[in-house]
Amino acid sequence: FNGERELAEALGQLAGEAVLAEEELRGCQAVVAVPLAPARQAQRGFNQAAIFAEYIHKRLRLPHLRQVLIRRRETRPQMESAEEQRFDNVKGAFGVTRPASLRGLHLLLVDDIYTTGATVEECARALLRAGARSVSAFVLAIGVTRADWQG
Repeated sequence: FNGERELAEALGQLAGEAVLAEEELRGCQAVVAVPLAPARQAQRGFNQAAIFAEYIHKRLRLPHLRQVLIRRRETRPQMESAEEQRFDNVKGAFGVTRPASLRGLHLLLVDDIYTTGATVEECARALLRAGARSVSAFVLAIGVTRADWQG
């Protein structure tokens, strides 16, 4: 965030190497990034998940299916929602523009942060409904909440 595109690019290169190290992910046939809401992308200037996906696609020499997974509606930023509200916040928020381009593929869904899994699960659900054979996810970071630290 904060316009730090260079950091996103460096992390994207590391992401490409990390995907190569995971046997299950090497079987993916195409890369799809979690889309940002248009207003949020305009404000930020870039979608960090799309940058990571771009480097992964180049490193693995896989198709990068841009503009296939879209946001159907604006959602509150997940980090502003309580954990139990995050699934409801993104429910039905994603759709697919070209289902035929996904049919039968094992997709690699790329996002920046995984906390509750709500966004990744809802995106995977949309991709599978559209005809993808399977979806694996790659996230750059796993977020933990304070509750995760308490015994």
